[in-house]
Amino acid sequence: IENIGDETKKKNKINKSKLKKSEFNYIIKFADLYFEDSALILKKRLVDEYNLSNILIDKINNNVYRVYIGPFNNIRSIKVEFDKINLMEFDNIDIIKL
Repeated sequence: IENIGDETKKKNKINKSKLKKSEFNYIIKFADLYFEDSALILKKRLVDEYNLSNILIDKINNNVYRVYIGPFNNIRSIKVEFDKINLMEFDNIDIIKL
């Protein structure tokens, strides 16, 4: 009976460590736009004028298109990218947890 309790504790520790590793999943949102064309224009501008890469557009619903970069899986990578973007003086940059 003692061994069963030990196995349960080991499994709980393993599950908690897996959760900690996968918990960090964030994006940097530039804008939520009403028209897909507007989202495509913003994406093109971010790539061409600011030399950003991996800009994505996600259709949130019928009338909302999110322009973002990511996902990021560690704090260092998101900090580096956020600092670059922050220098561009965008008004409404958000960090969103997925």
